[in-house]
Amino acid sequence: IAASTTFRSPVYAELAGVPKALVEQIRAVYSGGEFHEARAAHALTTNEMVDKLTVAGPPDVWLKRFELARSLGVTHVEIFALGDRLKLYGDIATRVLKA
Repeated sequence: IAASTTFRSPVYAELAGVPKALVEQIRAVYSGGEFHEARAAHALTTNEMVDKLTVAGPPDVWLKRFELARSLGVTHVEIFALGDRLKLYGDIATRVLKA
């Protein structure tokens, strides 16, 4: 299971310790809709940011990250699925959320 997020929720990026100026710089080059813009945003992104703002791995990793996010005040998670979206969403529902 893997997912990522853009900076359409800059408050969460700032909660993760990303400087506000960097969040604004990334948002200026990538609005979240065009993949060609993502290269410019990627050039500004650090490995630490990826570790703090994305989730990938088995269900126990997702659960730990969701618990951490909740403890920081995160109330919304945006999933940007690549590949088989229905499988990813089904895996999250049945293996992570145990729906």
